[in-house]
Amino acid sequence: MIIKEYVLNERILLPMFVGNLLHGGDTAIFDIETLGLSRQHHPVILIGYLYEKDHKIHIKQFFAEALEDEALLLEAFFTELSTFNNLISYNGASFDLPFLKIRSEINCVHYSLYDKNHIDILRHIKKYKAYFNTPDLKLKSIEKLLGIHRKDTISGRESVLLYHLYLKNRSTSIIDKILLHNYEDIYYLGKTLEVFNLIPEELWQRIDFEINFQGCNIEFSFSQQQLVRTENILKLEGRTSIINGLLPVKFFSSEYTLHWNPSKGSFQLEIIFSTLQLPDDNKLNYLDLNALRIPYGCLPSNLSKCLYNDRYLIVSENVIKEIVMMLIDKALKASENTKKD
Repeated sequence: MIIKEYVLNERILLPMFVGNLLHGGDTAIFDIETLGLSRQHHPVILIGYLYEKDHKIHIKQFFAEALEDEALLLEAFFTELSTFNNLISYNGASFDLPFLKIRSEINCVHYSLYDKNHIDILRHIKKYKAYFNTPDLKLKSIEKLLGIHRKDTISGRESVLLYHLYLKNRSTSIIDKILLHNYEDIYYLGKTLEVFNLIPEELWQRIDFEINFQGCNIEFSFSQQQLVRTENILKLEGRTSIINGLLPVKFFSSEYTLHWNPSKGSFQLEIIFSTLQLPDDNKLNYLDLNALRIPYGCLPSNLSKCLYNDRYLIVSENVIKEIVMMLIDKALKASENTKKD
Protein backbone atom coordinates (compact mmCIF):
# COMPACT_ATOMS: atom_id res chain seq x y z
CA MET A 1 0.00 0.00 0.00
CA ILE A 2 1.19 3.47 -0.89
CA ILE A 3 0.37 6.44 1.36
CA LYS A 4 0.59 9.99 0.03
CA GLU A 5 0.31 13.15 2.13
CA TYR A 6 0.05 16.80 1.12
CA VAL A 7 -0.16 20.05 3.09
CA LEU A 8 -1.61 23.17 1.46
CA ASN A 9 -1.43 26.71 2.78
CA GLU A 10 -5.20 27.09 2.45
CA ARG A 11 -8.26 26.79 4.65
CA ILE A 12 -11.66 25.10 4.28
CA LEU A 13 -14.41 27.69 3.98
CA LEU A 14 -17.58 26.12 5.36
CA PRO A 15 -20.85 27.82 4.38
CA MET A 16 -23.29 28.49 7.22
CA PHE A 17 -25.60 25.86 5.73
CA VAL A 18 -22.95 23.19 6.34
CA GLY A 19 -21.94 24.63 9.69
CA ASN A 20 -25.50 24.09 10.91
CA LEU A 21 -25.18 20.39 10.15
CA LEU A 22 -21.90 19.79 11.98
CA HIS A 23 -21.92 18.08 15.37
CA GLY A 24 -18.73 19.65 16.67
CA GLY A 25 -15.27 18.13 16.46
CA ASP A 26 -13.15 17.59 13.37
CA THR A 27 -14.46 17.21 9.84
CA ALA A 28 -13.10 15.10 6.97
CA ILE A 29 -14.03 15.30 3.28
CA PHE A 30 -13.52 11.93 1.60
CA ASP A 31 -13.86 10.04 -1.67
CA ILE A 32 -13.19 6.46 -2.76
CA GLU A 33 -12.11 4.85 -6.04
CA THR A 34 -13.29 1.34 -6.87
CA LEU A 35 -12.88 -1.08 -9.74
CA GLY A 36 -16.59 -0.99 -10.53
CA LEU A 37 -20.05 -0.52 -9.09
CA SER A 38 -20.55 -3.96 -7.55
CA ARG A 39 -19.96 -3.94 -3.78
CA GLN A 40 -19.64 -7.72 -3.81
CA HIS A 41 -17.16 -8.08 -6.65
CA HIS A 42 -15.24 -4.84 -7.14
CA PRO A 43 -12.59 -3.85 -4.55
CA VAL A 44 -11.72 -0.40 -3.25
CA ILE A 45 -8.33 0.58 -4.65
CA LEU A 46 -7.92 4.15 -3.39
CA ILE A 47 -9.31 6.30 -0.59
CA GLY A 48 -8.49 9.94 -0.04
CA TYR A 49 -9.57 12.42 2.56
CA LEU A 50 -9.07 16.09 3.31
CA TYR A 51 -9.19 17.96 6.60
CA GLU A 52 -8.01 21.20 8.17
CA LYS A 53 -5.36 21.35 10.90
CA ASP A 54 -3.37 24.33 12.16
CA HIS A 55 -5.11 26.56 9.60
CA LYS A 56 -3.86 24.44 6.68
CA ILE A 57 -5.48 21.85 4.43
CA HIS A 58 -4.15 18.32 4.73
CA ILE A 59 -4.82 15.63 2.12
CA LYS A 60 -4.01 11.97 2.62
CA GLN A 61 -4.41 9.09 0.16
CA PHE A 62 -4.23 5.31 0.58
CA PHE A 63 -3.49 3.43 -2.66
CA ALA A 64 -3.65 -0.35 -3.09
CA GLU A 65 -0.52 -1.48 -4.95
CA ALA A 66 -2.15 -4.91 -5.29
CA LEU A 67 -5.72 -6.17 -4.98
CA GLU A 68 -4.64 -7.95 -1.80
CA ASP A 69 -3.98 -4.55 -0.19
CA GLU A 70 -7.68 -3.73 0.12
CA ALA A 71 -7.96 -4.89 3.74
CA LEU A 72 -4.89 -2.84 4.73
CA LEU A 73 -6.28 0.18 2.93
CA LEU A 74 -9.65 -0.08 4.73
CA GLU A 75 -8.04 -0.57 8.14
CA ALA A 76 -5.75 2.41 7.65
CA PHE A 77 -8.61 4.67 6.56
CA PHE A 78 -10.89 3.67 9.45
CA THR A 79 -8.06 4.18 11.94
CA GLU A 80 -7.36 7.64 10.54
CA LEU A 81 -11.02 8.64 10.74
CA SER A 82 -11.51 7.45 14.31
CA THR A 83 -10.84 10.97 15.61
CA PHE A 84 -13.25 12.72 13.23
CA ASN A 85 -16.86 13.39 14.17
CA ASN A 86 -18.10 14.64 10.79
CA LEU A 87 -17.74 13.26 7.26
CA ILE A 88 -18.55 15.09 4.03
CA SER A 89 -18.99 13.39 0.66
CA TYR A 90 -20.77 13.71 -2.67
CA ASN A 91 -23.32 10.90 -3.04
CA GLY A 92 -21.55 9.07 -0.22
CA ALA A 93 -24.80 8.01 1.45
CA SER A 94 -25.78 5.99 -1.62
CA PHE A 95 -22.35 4.92 -2.89
CA ASP A 96 -19.22 5.40 -0.76
CA LEU A 97 -20.43 4.40 2.71
CA PRO A 98 -22.49 1.34 1.67
CA PHE A 99 -19.58 0.26 -0.53
CA LEU A 100 -17.08 0.58 2.33
CA LYS A 101 -19.37 -1.34 4.66
CA ILE A 102 -19.75 -4.35 2.33
CA ARG A 103 -16.07 -4.41 1.40
CA SER A 104 -15.21 -4.34 5.11
CA GLU A 105 -17.40 -7.37 5.72
CA ILE A 106 -15.81 -9.23 2.82
CA ASN A 107 -12.31 -8.42 4.10
CA CYS A 108 -13.20 -9.11 7.77
CA VAL A 109 -12.34 -5.52 8.69
CA HIS A 110 -14.27 -3.74 11.43
CA TYR A 111 -16.44 -1.01 9.90
CA SER A 112 -16.26 1.92 12.30
CA LEU A 113 -18.15 4.73 10.58
CA TYR A 114 -21.61 4.04 12.03
CA ASP A 115 -21.45 6.83 14.62
CA LYS A 116 -20.14 9.53 12.28
CA ASN A 117 -22.25 12.53 11.36
CA HIS A 118 -22.32 12.23 7.58
CA ILE A 119 -23.15 15.17 5.31
CA ASP A 120 -23.89 14.08 1.76
CA ILE A 121 -23.71 17.21 -0.40
CA LEU A 122 -25.84 15.70 -3.18
CA ARG A 123 -28.58 14.59 -0.81
CA HIS A 124 -28.84 18.08 0.69
CA ILE A 125 -28.84 20.09 -2.53
CA LYS A 126 -31.45 17.96 -4.31
CA LYS A 127 -34.36 19.82 -2.71
CA TYR A 128 -32.87 23.16 -3.85
CA LYS A 129 -32.18 22.21 -7.48
CA ALA A 130 -34.32 25.10 -8.74
CA TYR A 131 -31.68 27.55 -7.46
CA PHE A 132 -28.87 26.05 -9.57
CA ASN A 133 -28.53 26.81 -13.27
CA THR A 134 -27.41 23.29 -14.18
CA PRO A 135 -28.90 20.53 -16.37
CA ASP A 136 -28.41 18.02 -13.55
CA LEU A 137 -26.71 17.59 -10.18
CA LYS A 138 -23.73 15.55 -11.31
CA LEU A 139 -20.52 16.59 -9.59
CA LYS A 140 -18.99 17.88 -12.83
CA SER A 141 -22.10 20.02 -13.47
CA ILE A 142 -21.83 21.60 -10.03
CA GLU A 143 -18.11 22.20 -10.56
CA LYS A 144 -18.84 23.91 -13.89
CA LEU A 145 -21.50 26.06 -12.20
CA LEU A 146 -18.92 27.19 -9.63
CA GLY A 147 -16.19 27.82 -12.21
CA ILE A 148 -14.01 24.91 -11.09
CA HIS A 149 -11.54 23.65 -13.69
CA ARG A 150 -9.50 20.49 -13.06
CA LYS A 151 -6.03 19.55 -14.22
CA ASP A 152 -6.81 15.85 -14.42
CA THR A 153 -8.58 14.76 -17.59
CA ILE A 154 -9.53 11.13 -16.85
CA SER A 155 -12.92 9.84 -15.78
CA GLY A 156 -13.69 7.30 -13.08
CA ARG A 157 -14.08 4.63 -15.76
CA GLU A 158 -10.69 5.49 -17.25
CA SER A 159 -9.19 5.31 -13.76
CA VAL A 160 -10.37 1.67 -13.54
CA LEU A 161 -8.77 0.83 -16.90
CA LEU A 162 -5.55 2.51 -15.84
CA TYR A 163 -5.41 0.51 -12.61
CA HIS A 164 -5.70 -2.79 -14.49
CA LEU A 165 -2.89 -1.59 -16.75
CA TYR A 166 -0.84 -0.66 -13.69
CA LEU A 167 -1.20 -4.20 -12.28
CA LYS A 168 0.47 -5.45 -15.46
CA ASN A 169 3.37 -3.04 -15.91
CA ARG A 170 3.71 -1.28 -12.49
CA SER A 171 4.24 2.10 -14.14
CA THR A 172 4.64 4.97 -11.68
CA SER A 173 3.25 7.40 -14.25
CA ILE A 174 -0.04 5.48 -14.19
CA ILE A 175 -0.16 5.69 -10.41
CA ASP A 176 0.34 9.44 -10.65
CA LYS A 177 -2.65 9.80 -13.00
CA ILE A 178 -4.93 7.75 -10.74
CA LEU A 179 -3.79 9.61 -7.63
CA LEU A 180 -4.26 12.98 -9.32
CA HIS A 181 -7.83 12.05 -10.26
CA ASN A 182 -8.66 11.20 -6.62
CA TYR A 183 -6.68 14.19 -5.28
CA GLU A 184 -8.70 16.61 -7.36
CA ASP A 185 -11.94 14.85 -6.45
CA ILE A 186 -11.21 15.56 -2.79
CA TYR A 187 -9.64 18.99 -3.19
CA TYR A 188 -12.44 20.36 -5.33
CA LEU A 189 -15.08 18.72 -3.17
CA GLY A 190 -14.01 21.23 -0.54
CA LYS A 191 -14.58 24.01 -3.08
CA THR A 192 -17.91 22.50 -4.14
CA LEU A 193 -19.30 23.32 -0.70
CA GLU A 194 -19.71 26.86 -2.04
CA VAL A 195 -22.84 25.64 -3.85
CA PHE A 196 -24.69 25.99 -0.54
CA ASN A 197 -24.11 29.76 -0.69
CA LEU A 198 -26.48 29.84 -3.68
CA ILE A 199 -29.40 28.69 -1.53
CA PRO A 200 -31.44 31.56 0.00
CA GLU A 201 -30.82 31.71 3.73
CA GLU A 202 -34.51 31.92 4.62
CA LEU A 203 -34.96 28.37 3.33
CA TRP A 204 -32.55 26.78 5.77
CA GLN A 205 -32.14 29.12 8.74
CA ARG A 206 -31.84 27.50 12.17
CA ILE A 207 -34.88 27.13 14.41
CA ASP A 208 -34.45 27.32 18.20
CA PHE A 209 -36.83 26.80 21.11
CA GLU A 210 -36.83 25.81 24.78
CA ILE A 211 -38.77 23.13 26.66
CA ASN A 212 -38.77 22.66 30.42
CA PHE A 213 -37.93 19.11 31.49
CA GLN A 214 -37.35 18.04 35.08
CA GLY A 215 -36.84 21.62 36.15
CA CYS A 216 -34.30 22.40 33.42
CA ASN A 217 -34.82 24.64 30.40
CA ILE A 218 -33.60 22.50 27.51
CA GLU A 219 -32.60 24.30 24.33
CA PHE A 220 -33.57 22.48 21.15
CA SER A 221 -32.22 23.50 17.77
CA PHE A 222 -32.59 22.30 14.18
CA SER A 223 -32.57 23.68 10.66
CA GLN A 224 -34.79 23.17 7.66
CA GLN A 225 -32.14 21.18 5.78
CA GLN A 226 -32.16 18.59 8.56
CA LEU A 227 -35.73 17.66 7.65
CA VAL A 228 -35.81 14.50 5.55
CA ARG A 229 -39.06 13.21 4.11
CA THR A 230 -39.45 9.60 2.97
CA GLU A 231 -42.92 8.54 1.85
CA ASN A 232 -45.17 9.27 4.86
CA ILE A 233 -42.39 9.82 7.41
CA LEU A 234 -40.77 13.12 8.31
CA LYS A 235 -37.35 12.62 9.94
CA LEU A 236 -35.48 15.30 11.84
CA GLU A 237 -32.13 15.41 13.63
CA GLY A 238 -31.08 18.31 15.79
CA ARG A 239 -29.07 19.52 18.74
CA THR A 240 -29.98 20.20 22.35
CA SER A 241 -28.34 21.49 25.49
CA ILE A 242 -25.75 19.02 26.79
CA ILE A 243 -26.85 17.85 30.23
CA ASN A 244 -24.94 15.16 32.07
CA GLY A 245 -26.79 13.08 34.60
CA LEU A 246 -30.06 12.77 32.69
CA LEU A 247 -30.90 9.40 31.17
CA PRO A 248 -31.68 9.20 27.44
CA VAL A 249 -35.35 9.52 26.53
CA LYS A 250 -36.87 7.05 24.08
CA PHE A 251 -40.53 7.67 23.31
CA PHE A 252 -42.52 5.52 20.91
CA SER A 253 -46.09 5.89 19.64
CA SER A 254 -47.91 4.93 16.48
CA GLU A 255 -47.73 8.55 15.29
CA TYR A 256 -44.17 9.58 16.17
CA THR A 257 -40.98 8.62 17.98
CA LEU A 258 -38.40 10.68 19.87
CA HIS A 259 -34.85 9.72 20.81
CA TRP A 260 -33.03 12.27 22.95
CA ASN A 261 -29.54 11.83 24.34
CA PRO A 262 -28.91 14.63 26.91
CA SER A 263 -25.23 13.76 27.42
CA LYS A 264 -24.50 14.06 23.69
CA GLY A 265 -26.86 16.98 23.09
CA SER A 266 -28.67 15.39 20.16
CA PHE A 267 -32.19 14.30 19.28
CA GLN A 268 -33.97 12.42 16.50
CA LEU A 269 -37.66 12.83 15.79
CA GLU A 270 -39.73 10.78 13.34
CA ILE A 271 -43.27 11.91 12.55
CA ILE A 272 -45.62 9.56 10.74
CA PHE A 273 -48.27 11.50 8.85
CA SER A 274 -51.22 10.48 6.69
CA THR A 275 -52.46 11.80 3.36
CA LEU A 276 -56.02 13.05 2.87
CA GLN A 277 -57.57 13.16 -0.59
CA LEU A 278 -59.71 16.30 -0.93
CA PRO A 279 -62.77 16.66 -3.18
CA ASP A 280 -60.82 18.93 -5.55
CA ASP A 281 -58.19 16.14 -6.01
CA ASN A 282 -55.59 18.00 -3.93
CA LYS A 283 -53.85 16.13 -1.14
CA LEU A 284 -53.08 17.17 2.42
CA ASN A 285 -50.43 15.71 4.69
CA TYR A 286 -51.82 15.68 8.19
CA LEU A 287 -51.59 14.46 11.77
CA ASP A 288 -54.70 13.10 13.45
CA LEU A 289 -55.25 14.98 16.73
CA ASN A 290 -57.51 12.22 18.01
CA ALA A 291 -54.77 9.63 17.53
CA LEU A 292 -52.26 11.97 19.20
CA ARG A 293 -54.74 12.55 22.06
CA ILE A 294 -54.37 16.29 21.75
CA PRO A 295 -57.59 18.23 22.45
CA TYR A 296 -58.43 20.93 19.95
CA GLY A 297 -58.35 23.58 22.66
CA CYS A 298 -54.74 22.72 23.63
CA LEU A 299 -53.28 23.70 20.29
CA PRO A 300 -51.21 26.89 19.91
CA SER A 301 -53.24 29.57 18.12
CA ASN A 302 -51.18 29.45 14.93
CA LEU A 303 -51.65 25.66 14.69
CA SER A 304 -55.39 26.01 15.21
CA LYS A 305 -55.45 27.88 11.91
CA CYS A 306 -53.95 24.80 10.19
CA LEU A 307 -56.75 22.40 11.09
CA TYR A 308 -59.04 20.62 8.67
CA ASN A 309 -62.41 19.55 10.04
CA ASP A 310 -61.19 20.50 13.55
CA ARG A 311 -59.28 17.22 13.70
CA TYR A 312 -56.59 16.99 11.06
CA LEU A 313 -53.48 19.11 11.61
CA ILE A 314 -51.99 19.98 8.24
CA VAL A 315 -48.22 19.40 8.09
CA SER A 316 -46.47 22.24 6.26
CA GLU A 317 -43.06 23.89 6.47
CA ASN A 318 -44.38 27.19 7.79
CA VAL A 319 -45.62 25.55 11.02
CA ILE A 320 -43.04 22.79 11.38
CA LYS A 321 -41.42 24.51 14.37
CA GLU A 322 -44.68 24.52 16.32
CA ILE A 323 -45.43 20.90 15.40
CA VAL A 324 -41.95 19.76 16.46
CA MET A 325 -42.17 21.70 19.74
CA MET A 326 -45.60 20.29 20.51
CA LEU A 327 -44.61 16.67 19.88
CA ILE A 328 -41.31 16.87 21.77
CA ASP A 329 -43.01 18.55 24.72
CA LYS A 330 -45.70 15.86 24.75
CA ALA A 331 -43.10 13.07 24.57
CA LEU A 332 -41.02 14.51 27.41
CA LYS A 333 -44.08 14.95 29.63
CA ALA A 334 -45.10 11.36 28.91
CA SER A 335 -41.57 10.27 29.83
CA GLU A 336 -41.76 12.18 33.13
CA ASN A 337 -45.12 10.63 33.98
CA THR A 338 -43.80 7.14 33.23
CA LYS A 339 -40.85 7.64 35.61
CA LYS A 340 -43.20 8.86 38.36
CA ASP A 341 -45.39 5.78 37.95
